Amino acid sequence: FEEYINIKSKGHISFFTLDKENNIEGPFKVIEEKYHLSYPMVFSFEEKLYMIPASRNGSTMLYESIKFPFVWSPLKKIDEDKIGTDSTFLEYNNKFWIFTSMPCSINSGDKVLKIYYAKSPTDEWTSFNGKIEIEDIYNSRSAGNFFWKNGSLYRPSQDCSEIYGGATTINKVLSFSDKVYKEKPIYTFKTSLVNSTNKTHTFNFCDSGLVIDASISRKSWQRLFLYRKLIRNSFLFKKLINKTV
Repeated sequence: FEEYINIKSKGHISFFTLDKENNIEGPFKVIEEKYHLSYPMVFSFEEKLYMIPASRNGSTMLYESIKFPFVWSPLKKIDEDKIGTDSTFLEYNNKFWIFTSMPCSINSGDKVLKIYYAKSPTDEWTSFNGKIEIEDIYNSRSAGNFFWKNGSLYRPSQDCSEIYGGATTINKVLSFSDKVYKEKPIYTFKTSLVNSTNKTHTFNFCDSGLVIDASISRKSWQRLFLYRKLIRNSFLFKKLINKTV
């Protein structure tokens, strides 16, 4: 998961351990770069585990697990124009797909859904030229892995129409071929449904459970002291003190 450190204004990739009694240990940092990392997309291929985290570096790195989950090694760079925001991996119909979101030309604050495919995760990615049919642009940004339920495929997405992290939508895939990808939103849950949180980001579901990551507000004395130091050393503060004295 993304562990964001406010005092550094960037995130790195960490993990928790959870035992059968729901005891948690961690977080443990596993990947940190000079730039921001988030949304670690983990997937398996030919009995190996890989990760593609989102980054703010002009390109995205594909990592290979050397010793899961502790050790990851950079494997290959993926061009920025092939990987957008919160990219999600899917193996479907003998192809490997990446669903990502790119800035909209009309409004840079909005995102549009883009799809790429390859023969394997380490090959070059090709743009999907078929028609993409989604009901709302605000459902473009992915919010976790695809999952199967009762024979149907679903894609979680973020709804940032009101505020970033304001809601999560579950979309049912109606059609997916070389010519068209079509989905329909079937349920949206607001952040307020998750106790003590003010934002949600991802929704991941499997037979053993459900994992939602969320944001909570808490005081940081380290950050408070940093702000106090910056204020005390500022020109405006010194000028104000001199006038008062």
